Amino acid sequence: MVLIMRLCLYARRLIIILCFETLVSCLLWSQSLDTNRDALINESTAPTEEKVELEQDISAFIGLTLKELITKFGVPYEVYALRGPESWQDDVVFIYEQGDFYIYRDRVWQVSIKTACDIIVGDDWNTVQLLMGTAQYKFDRCLIYSLHGSAWPLMIRFNFDEASNVSAIFVYRPDF
Repeated sequence: MVLIMRLCLYARRLIIILCFETLVSCLLWSQSLDTNRDALINESTAPTEEKVELEQDISAFIGLTLKELITKFGVPYEVYALRGPESWQDDVVFIYEQGDFYIYRDRVWQVSIKTACDIIVGDDWNTVQLLMGTAQYKFDRCLIYSLHGSAWPLMIRFNFDEASNVSAIFVYRPDF
């Protein structure tokens, strides 16, 4: 019975994610790109060898067990609970110098880092688009890209502040 309930929760979560991605795709499809940014966007979506290597380094954090995380980085500087909108979205966050590791049950599903793919916190919107190419999803203060070279789907999200500078970088499993 418990197994069936858990499967239902995971199925519900997957359906919500798929509906959200479909909605976002429909909304973004009809929007035109800013012509000033078109010149800066790298239209090539094929990942370069260097880009795939960087993404594999970042993706190695996702899926770590608690034991692997503590063995790799030691005792965290800080640990706190992060309440999600629903109880199944609650996380425990381990703070390390390398980043903030978001844990669900016994595995890392999301990491907040200061630098990824040659982009660091503080870079501007145009720099991100120049280095990363066309975003899979684009919001007012957020660009989301797919990462390649992992056994599971991975996304990287760049959050921006009011001055259009990167305020946070997250790598995560959208299916977790």
